[in-house]
Amino acid sequence: MDMKTSPLALLNDPSLLKTDALINGQWVAGSSRFAVTDPATGAHLADVANLGPAEAEQALGRPGKPKPPKSAASSCASGTTCSWPTKMTWAGS
Repeated sequence: MDMKTSPLALLNDPSLLKTDALINGQWVAGSSRFAVTDPATGAHLADVANLGPAEAEQALGRPGKPKPPKSAASSCASGTTCSWPTKMTWAGS
């Protein structure tokens, strides 16, 4: 199936179709791809990034619980009004 006959051809903006994985704000192509098909018709829709355990670990980052930025934590500890969460950071980062 080419893009002219694909249901994806109905996208008003084809650039919206992303086939790479988004990890920590970066698009990652991966070392291989796998096919995504329409389950109703079996038609091939796209080939997307096939990621493994290393990329999963990177995506998870073993974050633990989110913590406020140091400046917000300091103001919260001093009893002033806390503005957190204005920016998420992860434990260990």
